[in-house]
Amino acid sequence: MSETSDTTEYRRLFESQLGADLKTLERIGAGRNSRVYRLVRADGRLCLAKVYHRHKEDRRDRLGAEFGGLTFLWQNGIRAIPEPLACDPEHGFALYEYIHGDTIEPHQIRMVDIDRAVEFLVALEDLKRRPKASDLPSASEACFTVADIISGVQQRVARLSEVPENDILATDLHRFLNEEFTPFFERIKLWSRSRLERAGLSVNRELPLHERTLSPSDFGFHNALRRPDGSLAFLDFEYFGWDDPAKMIVDFLFHPGMALSMDHRKRFLDAILKHFRALGPLPARVSAVYPLFGLKWCLILLNEFVPVDLARRDFAGGTQTDLEHRRADQLAKAVNMMTEVKQRYESDSLFD
Repeated sequence: MSETSDTTEYRRLFESQLGADLKTLERIGAGRNSRVYRLVRADGRLCLAKVYHRHKEDRRDRLGAEFGGLTFLWQNGIRAIPEPLACDPEHGFALYEYIHGDTIEPHQIRMVDIDRAVEFLVALEDLKRRPKASDLPSASEACFTVADIISGVQQRVARLSEVPENDILATDLHRFLNEEFTPFFERIKLWSRSRLERAGLSVNRELPLHERTLSPSDFGFHNALRRPDGSLAFLDFEYFGWDDPAKMIVDFLFHPGMALSMDHRKRFLDAILKHFRALGPLPARVSAVYPLFGLKWCLILLNEFVPVDLARRDFAGGTQTDLEHRRADQLAKAVNMMTEVKQRYESDSLFD
């Protein structure tokens, strides 16, 4: 491929970190937060380079979370991940093992894949008492009280409320927030509080350290590859760190990138709760926060309306030409997800 001036500079930086010449450098993937390159060294060996988005209004250290988290996991024997090779915080990139494999579409998810996902999360839970685990950061948007979850939803509503009504889609967004989302959110806050109180808990109870877990935070088959031997490799640890296992569980169940069947959700929930049964009143907390995280996902789907999130998409390779279509699509998905939460939060068979 022909190289731009930016690509030529990246080549120089990558070669410096590798201590080897590159035969080719190719932009690949459709990452939403970063630029990803497939590197072929002069000796034919492959690796992957990831250049992370940085923005003054988004202070998250994605490079540090991912490279540091993968380094910790690799040093402790986890192999269902890419090996971290080198990083350059000054220039905002890291180098990783290049994994050969196929993406996993929702219709390709098998029960054995659910089991492997559970096994991976259990392995991370087992590592939390290892040396240096306490040095790891909190996961992105970690919530250690239910009040934190509620506050996080409120902050996202406030951010979306600042979107100017300069076109019909923005008007539709505000109508959705004011007439549908906010009234239902108020109802769910009361419902979750009542559910917690029946279990002897409260929205302000801070999760003790021994009930927290290590989490990729954006975990699922949307961030995985199936290797030629059938095993799975899990990717994208930009939000890795300490988190509430209830958040980790519900995010997996709700993630729109996977569209899990009810059988898959049930298999995952039953297995993960069985393995995590030592973590206090986890089942009660999962059922109480389930709709709150569902509503949070409604708002995450609307990130296309937020300028700082659009800047990250553009850095990763998004285009402005289809912005109106993307916004309309995401708003429709948010409406559908809220409908799903409404239909299921009081009598979901997952919690029978």
